[in-house]
Amino acid sequence: MVDSDIKVSAKDKSVETVQREAVQLLDLTYTDGDIEHLAREGMAWLAGSDAGGVEETLVLFAGLLGYRKPPPSFGLGQTVCYGVHAIGPDKVVTFGPLVLFRPADNTLAWMNEPVSFSDRQQMEFLRAVAAGESSVAVTGDAVFRKLQTIVLERPERVLLASRPLSPQGDLP
Repeated sequence: MVDSDIKVSAKDKSVETVQREAVQLLDLTYTDGDIEHLAREGMAWLAGSDAGGVEETLVLFAGLLGYRKPPPSFGLGQTVCYGVHAIGPDKVVTFGPLVLFRPADNTLAWMNEPVSFSDRQQMEFLRAVAAGESSVAVTGDAVFRKLQTIVLERPERVLLASRPLSPQGDLP
């Protein structure tokens, strides 16, 4: 037997190929009950001031929704943030809707309107919310209920394998 008889891919692609084939074997479907449980679990972590549990729950919701971390240029410090990243036709970067979690004081906030990086006033407001200097209408447990509702409004009931989560919780 020679390598060419069994070789599927070369070098760096080998790990990617094995990972992709392994993920295809997984059942990544979920039910409404799974999402309701995830939201309740996030609320329990928040009530218990368990930052790690809250962050883990947010990573899972981000994976389900295709949310990403904001560009580093948003300057949100230690605030954990996930949302919709878009580049408009005018090449303006927007981010949102988005969720913000401040582990330092165990606060969770939801901003529904996208924030434009080129809009100074919007960026100042986002940074103020991230720093705990301004508030928004949807906070605490209501954020997990909001995320639950958004996931359950989607027709598909499968975590897309094309959006794998890294151990750090970053999304591609």
